[in-house]
Amino acid sequence: MQFYGDRAIDPHYPKIILTFSDRHFRVEIERDEWEGRKIYAAWVNYDLGSALAVPYAPTVKSAIRQAKHWIDLYYRQTSL
Repeated sequence: MQFYGDRAIDPHYPKIILTFSDRHFRVEIERDEWEGRKIYAAWVNYDLGSALAVPYAPTVKSAIRQAKHWIDLYYRQTSL
């Protein structure tokens, strides 16, 4: 499991609260609770599989923004 500081979503069945498409990716925003606080993660699904693009975000808006940034970086790396 990856950690950001002392925060991370434990492996489990994700509670998906929002999905959307961005280019050829399907993004799923997950909500969980940690120490009484709601936390969010973003999964990015594509032809080759899926990735936990955002292991922790404090808000849905932040999870979406970071997931889109992950996709931008993916496209930059694959276009080299």
